Amino acid sequence: MSKNIASEMAAAVGLLLLTNAASAVGQDRPRYDGGIVTAAAPTFDDLIEQEPPIPPPVRPQNVPRTPPATPPRPAAAPNAAPPAPKPAAPANAAPPTPAATTPPTPPAADNESTTDLAAAMNANAAANAASTRAGLNDVDFRDTPIMLGDQAPLFVRQFNPNAQLHAFAQRPGGPPIPPSPNPGRGRGGFIVPSARALKIADNMSPLPQDRFFFTFNNFQNLNGTINKRLGSSLGGAQLYRETFGFEKTFLDGNASVGLFMPLDTMSIASNVRGLGGTTTAVDNMTFFSKFILMKSADNRRLLTGGLAVSTPNGPTTLAGARNINGFHDTQIQPFLGYIWTKGRFYAQGFESIAAPTNSADVTMMFSDVGIGYYTWISPDPKAFLTSIAPTLEGHLNTPLNHRGAFAFNDPAGTPDVFDFTYGINAVFRRSSILSVALVTPTTGPRPFNLEWAVFYTRFFGRTRANYNRQTPPILGQ
Repeated sequence: MSKNIASEMAAAVGLLLLTNAASAVGQDRPRYDGGIVTAAAPTFDDLIEQEPPIPPPVRPQNVPRTPPATPPRPAAAPNAAPPAPKPAAPANAAPPTPAATTPPTPPAADNESTTDLAAAMNANAAANAASTRAGLNDVDFRDTPIMLGDQAPLFVRQFNPNAQLHAFAQRPGGPPIPPSPNPGRGRGGFIVPSARALKIADNMSPLPQDRFFFTFNNFQNLNGTINKRLGSSLGGAQLYRETFGFEKTFLDGNASVGLFMPLDTMSIASNVRGLGGTTTAVDNMTFFSKFILMKSADNRRLLTGGLAVSTPNGPTTLAGARNINGFHDTQIQPFLGYIWTKGRFYAQGFESIAAPTNSADVTMMFSDVGIGYYTWISPDPKAFLTSIAPTLEGHLNTPLNHRGAFAFNDPAGTPDVFDFTYGINAVFRRSSILSVALVTPTTGPRPFNLEWAVFYTRFFGRTRANYNRQTPPILGQ
């Protein structure tokens, strides 16, 4: 019996082993029925064939197979004393001050770029300053203001009826004999101003320009000195002249054409019947043209030539004065103009001859020269007031015929006159000039006591673009 029990126990153990093996290979578990095994136990070879192969582990690429070794901790020295505890802070102690932190230093490349930018800005500022200094101390003929002139009337005309009878009989084409203001007197003569061709040096530049302009002149006591010496009761003559004009360039700025139109108002105080009162009229218009004959490469020297023609469109007498006779002819005036500059200094002038078509009238030669200096120039090209330039001019008016103010037999007798003009030019926004002038004659007999004038010139086109470049644009704008 004990043998049966032992065999049954051995069979049970074997069945348990077979059951576990069958579950590993996915087979049906053998059944045990009354101590009899119904399924044959698989052999070891069968188990090996049925077991699937185990693939080798796959390791990721470029990954170290083992983690970096951790450095060993230093072993504590035997018999080492434990660290002393930190002393406790007192109850009233101030909190610890945090340590100062240093801002991070930018990369070396950023430092170099910042340094280069600062150097470029400094170089640009230095170039601006040098350009401005050079421009502020150096002008050329394109920067020269207009010439103011002396605006003189004005040839004088003599009227001495008792002495002119023989003269007019011998001079065909002369003006008719006016009635004697003082019949029965041997010297009843008097002298009145008369219109003449507009002198080319009046409110003019030798350089062809694009501009509109206006001039106002006032002459005090016209011919008063001469009439006083003649014993005439005519005196206190005042002349007010407004001149309107324009000029336009062509041929790339090398030539120009223009027009002057004077509006004259004359007031005479006299006890001579028919001579007193105030009259106004548009007097003779003047057309002109000028051409550049020579200019230097550095724009420091300029020579021009041209022609002005005054037409007899106005009345015979100045401002249409009543009971006064004069000449009504065409005046032809060829001229030369010049400009010379050095630094802020400039000189300019005209030489011209005004020849009438009537030989009974006087032929005049004009020599006009002016000098000036830019005393102040704004370094800001957008400034309202750009520059200021005082000027001094001298004007010599010489009759080539009909000479002498007291040649009573000659109605066209004219004296030599030298005038000084003192003026100041103010340039605004590099596009216009406002000038004020005072004119005084220095030779006798003086044709007037004093003249003052105001000039306004407005540039456009090519002249406005070129004028006053001594205020250069800021670099980088």
